[in-house]
Amino acid sequence: MNIASYTLGCKLNKFESEALVSRFRDQGFFVADWQESADLYIVNTCTVTSKSEQKARRIIRKISRDNPFSAVIVTGCYAQLDPQEIQKLGENVHVVSQEEKSTISALAEYLQVHGFSGGNVNQIVSGFFSKKANPQCGDVFAFDTNDLRHSSRAYLKIQDGCDNRCNYCRIPLARGGSVSLDYSVILQRIDSVLEAGYHEIILTGINISAYNFQGVDFADLLAMMADKYCHSDLQIRLSSIEPDSFSDKLYKVLEADIFCPHFHIAVQSASSKVLSEMGRKYDAPVLPEIVQRLREIKRDPFLAADIIVGYQGESDLDFEETFLALKKMDFAHLHVFPFSPREGTVDEHPRNPIPERIRDERAQQLRELSSSSYHNYLLRNNLRELYFIAEKSLDKSGDWVVVSDNYIKSICAQPLVRGLRYRGLFEIDNDGHHYVKIVK
Repeated sequence: MNIASYTLGCKLNKFESEALVSRFRDQGFFVADWQESADLYIVNTCTVTSKSEQKARRIIRKISRDNPFSAVIVTGCYAQLDPQEIQKLGENVHVVSQEEKSTISALAEYLQVHGFSGGNVNQIVSGFFSKKANPQCGDVFAFDTNDLRHSSRAYLKIQDGCDNRCNYCRIPLARGGSVSLDYSVILQRIDSVLEAGYHEIILTGINISAYNFQGVDFADLLAMMADKYCHSDLQIRLSSIEPDSFSDKLYKVLEADIFCPHFHIAVQSASSKVLSEMGRKYDAPVLPEIVQRLREIKRDPFLAADIIVGYQGESDLDFEETFLALKKMDFAHLHVFPFSPREGTVDEHPRNPIPERIRDERAQQLRELSSSSYHNYLLRNNLRELYFIAEKSLDKSGDWVVVSDNYIKSICAQPLVRGLRYRGLFEIDNDGHHYVKIVK
């Protein structure tokens, strides 16, 4: 029995997909690439941009057409908001809402019990979802670190949903308001990570900086982690952080060595006018302050930013202001999103839309800036000793892909063990290739 998956969108989607696939692997399924033949496919969708939805439709349609006797399970934010549209993409497509995503984890055992064979998979899958066979249905924290026994790094979902309701964002419509996992459960799951031999854990959620459980906020939670695991060989990496969540208390906590020198900030724009149009809760002047403080508490951290370009009413002057500010702040990476109106949001019908040609030209300028900044960041780290996690082996060459604490991906030619943490010398050769030599 073969299973394959395809994931679009954020690290949270990636975590949930890996957790689901791991459950199937544990039940004896062979995990195939999504372009290979499989009995069951899981497509985890995203609704952040119209392009992500278009890509999802294209992938779902292709899988369904090429594998008519297989079952295609589609879940995620796009599936939550437009199930009827997705259902039309194929007769063997099964749409599972965001609330019911965790039920997929019980499907592997259900297929085994009911005598799965290639000819009856769609019938069994339909029966499974009609019976709502999983008692965890509706529990957004049903996935935990124990679901990732076959991953090199552990993911831990601490939060879901968002209360910000930015004018462009469709995610709260799919995920709902912000909810947080009990901090005692979080610490228990980190204990499980250490017992399983992991050396890195990534904290995920829709808006992790909105974490708040019974008065314990995000900074408080991180302080608990820093205090409890300060003497362990565990490093903690954070996913995207909102600019308005930074405070003196948070900066102080992030000084701890346990937190990776890697921060991804949901900047969106460096123009106060555009930020106001977006319904964001901060002004542009706070951004360089955040960057400066993060560089004060960590040695040259990897700083990344989400940027929306071509937002309604973004003038040439607004874009130039953003471009120059980003260049000065010198982010190592810019994740650029060309603006597209999203159904159900405040700005579903832009009052002053930017022509796509201009929007795309601006996006290209920012991507070129990002490429240049990343190159400069690599040069600053050349011949520097860093800590690396062994991520995966390249079967043909025997080399390993490794990822540093400050999020530099490299190749190591020495034999390693997946998931272990090593200290190595990062080096860029004359051809621009990145290599690591483990320091004994």
